[in-house]
Amino acid sequence: MAHYQESSPAYCKNCGHRLGTESNFCSSCGCSLREEGAGEEYGRSPYVLTDKNVGIAVLLSLLLVGAGHMYVEKVAIGVIWLIGTSLIALVSFAVAAMYFTPILLLPLFMYVCAAYDAYKLAKRYNESIRIKGRRPW
Repeated sequence: MAHYQESSPAYCKNCGHRLGTESNFCSSCGCSLREEGAGEEYGRSPYVLTDKNVGIAVLLSLLLVGAGHMYVEKVAIGVIWLIGTSLIALVSFAVAAMYFTPILLLPLFMYVCAAYDAYKLAKRYNESIRIKGRRPW
């Protein structure tokens, strides 16, 4: 008696289109699904990629500007957010100490923008994992 095991549907690594069972080319974009010398395990990651929690990305970014970016594996962008926001905050506080101005709103605005950007990156990361089976960057 043969046992039938249903495998999960495969998707094109280029466009995300759902593929047939024994496809060598994507019917949507025409992308080759096999590389020369590749075996049956082509395109499979040696480890399991999991979704990033969007709430954690935002919370980390609110605790430390740029930490949410680092959580979704955009370390360089996270460091740029951290250094940039810190420098602007220092300049804003120096200017505000000499003059009473609403310039202190600029670091707060950047703080909120960094949290929103971490939110968007986490959503994009999760979408790429679900559709293409790989990280977007």
